[in-house]
Amino acid sequence: MPGPARNIDERFEKALQDAESFFMKTGRVHQATLELARRLDAAKVPYAIAGAMALGAHGYERVTTDVDVLLTREGLERFKRENLGRGYLEKFPGSKGLNDTANGGGDRRAPRR
Repeated sequence: MPGPARNIDERFEKALQDAESFFMKTGRVHQATLELARRLDAAKVPYAIAGAMALGAHGYERVTTDVDVLLTREGLERFKRENLGRGYLEKFPGSKGLNDTANGGGDRRAPRR
């Protein structure tokens, strides 16, 4: 298929592959969640997973590309001290949001046209 139609087909196929890996729990977002929980547990930082990743614990699954986690201010500061530059980067200086560099952190959505 020439031109834009082929691009749409390729994006659709990629979206299906991403959804399949999500529901099989083999995708990057699951890896990121497990690694984040491991690090938070090791640092004894209390946390709660929220958003779409938390829905699975209640029997509702929805594809997502990020992990929403709730931390205290002190917990976030401790996590940053121990992990920035070691697989995690701030989205911008002073940000509460972090990118997991090992699991493709950052916004991976296709650019709008």
